[in-house]
Amino acid sequence: MKLTLTLVPVLAIAALVAPGCKKKDDAGAKAAEPSKPAEPTKPAEPAKPAPPPYTGALTIERVMGAKDALARGPTALLWAEGLARVEALLGKATKIDGDEYQWAVVEGDDCAYFLMEKTDGKDYGAVGEIVGVSQDPIKVAKDGPAMNRRDCLAITGVTAGPPEDPNAAGPPVDGTAVTVEVFRANAIVGRSKWKGQTIKLVGYVRGNSTSKSGDDAWVTLQLTASDKDPVAGVTCTLPTNATTTVKLGDTAVVTGKVELREMMSMGSGETTLEARLSECSAELAPAKGK
Repeated sequence: MKLTLTLVPVLAIAALVAPGCKKKDDAGAKAAEPSKPAEPTKPAEPAKPAPPPYTGALTIERVMGAKDALARGPTALLWAEGLARVEALLGKATKIDGDEYQWAVVEGDDCAYFLMEKTDGKDYGAVGEIVGVSQDPIKVAKDGPAMNRRDCLAITGVTAGPPEDPNAAGPPVDGTAVTVEVFRANAIVGRSKWKGQTIKLVGYVRGNSTSKSGDDAWVTLQLTASDKDPVAGVTCTLPTNATTTVKLGDTAVVTGKVELREMMSMGSGETTLEARLSECSAELAPAKGK
């Protein structure tokens, strides 16, 4: 019997066997590779503690640097952060008026002040309370803008009028008329007792004037202690378009609401208080002995 041999070239055998071997080798290599441990999770960085408030003496130099303390990026500055920055420079607010925080100090004849306001961030696309309006620091000399100087001094507690005297007399509880002298002596130093109260005032009619605006007119009476009183009188304005038969030289009794009005010197910016009456009615005082 004759056998026939078929010879397969070695290269061909290698080609046939190699693919299977390669796959096996790859799988083995992958299995042999040690698995890499997962990257450890980095803990969140703790929030930086707010700087402590400044506790030294407030100075004009510090107040004038408050603008830089509120430098912000493209987003709104959160209120807590903004307040902490400013307090680190200026200390606790000199005065808080609602949502407005105010700092002010007087050095010599100069007064400097700074304001910042807390507001709801929802109106500005932010969440929570943010720093809203903040006014650039202002330094005002004694002869500087009067309104600014008044505002600055008011923050430090320097307000118009003398300090209030808790022992000053208040309006009579029985509704009897007070004299011009009594009113002048007590209405300002005891202003918390007098302001907004309706009282009766008796005095000599030193002035009777009328002011007009369009079809409306207002009569203002000026009452003094007597016809020889050198001190400025107490003014009393009647309601719009009201009239009175009281005239100059009469002794009258007026009934009106006590108002306290700030009067400011345009030169120095200093303010004083004037006590006056509004929404008045007026009648002749009864003759003495009646």
